[in-house]
Amino acid sequence: LYGKASIFISASYFESFGMTLLEAISAGCFFLVTDIKGYREIVASNKYFFNLRNVNEIKNKIANLIDSKRKSRLNINRFYWKSILKKYEVALK
Repeated sequence: LYGKASIFISASYFESFGMTLLEAISAGCFFLVTDIKGYREIVASNKYFFNLRNVNEIKNKIANLIDSKRKSRLNINRFYWKSILKKYEVALK
C-alpha cells in the first residue's frame, strides 16, 4: 500500500520506533508526522512535524507538501540490518 500512496501521515501519540515512517520513506512517500520521540530519531527537520491540536497547521503543512512536490532525501541506510550489524561488530572489537 505504501507503494501506491503519495503521502503518509501519522497522527500517533506514541511510537517506540517509527518503523511505519521508515517503510513509507522507503516506498518514496511524502510524509507528515506528529512530533514524538520515535519519529524525532529518524527525522530532524521541523517541516515534517505537526501538532495534533492545531488543525490549521496540519491543513497548511499538507497543502505545502502537495505544492512543493519535493520528496524527502533522508538517509535511512543507518537503519538497514547490514549497517546495524557493522556497528555492533565494531563495538565488540
